[in-house]
Amino acid sequence: MDLKCSNDAFIDVEYDLSFRESDKTKLLQELAVEYCELPKGGLALTMSSKKKAMEIRYTTSSTKLSFMACALLNNQTRMVKQSLLETDDLKKRMDRVIDLLKQEIEVLISNILMMISLQE
Repeated sequence: MDLKCSNDAFIDVEYDLSFRESDKTKLLQELAVEYCELPKGGLALTMSSKKKAMEIRYTTSSTKLSFMACALLNNQTRMVKQSLLETDDLKKRMDRVIDLLKQEIEVLISNILMMISLQE
């Protein structure tokens, strides 16, 4: 898009950027809820996990959501978590937290499948 366009073009660009951020927020929210709802250390969900999932579902702030999702990361070192929390760029922080949550969800699912297969 040409930057010499009218003000309407700038409005369209701003709308497009906010729409993409909204999609990213929704993805992060869905992944964080999924992560909370996966059983850890057994096949039962704890009340604390259910409560976290509910809090995440009703969080409307992208910034707060990114911090909450970062706190969920169990397989990451404190240094990695601290680095994420210190990232000022919300888009970069959300991208990184989304990637790490996806990895942790994959690990949890493979662990659950392994526990199920051992029980059979």
